[in-house]
Amino acid sequence: MRRLDVLLYSLGVLVGGGLLDLALQGLGSEQAGILASTTLTLGLVLWVLSYLRRVLTGNMALKEQNQAFRIATLQEELEKLTPAERQALEAQLRDPESPQPR
Repeated sequence: MRRLDVLLYSLGVLVGGGLLDLALQGLGSEQAGILASTTLTLGLVLWVLSYLRRVLTGNMALKEQNQAFRIATLQEELEKLTPAERQALEAQLRDPESPQPR
């Protein structure tokens, strides 16, 4: 998530809280408290469920960044190989039983 996204979400929460406050001014204090607590609880439950969905699907930002870094590092190492080393690696990948050069 980018910083801009976090700022926009935060602004949305603040504006939503202000609108909820305006909407609750006409209600009694007991009803307003119940509705505010329900809204906050529902928001928390939805946030936890969205987090669990990201965990279970593996769609985590850090995991994606780590995978992109590993791919870039492997690509860089592959580009550094000489043609003979690259051919030996390709042969080893085709036949994993062959002896590995040191």
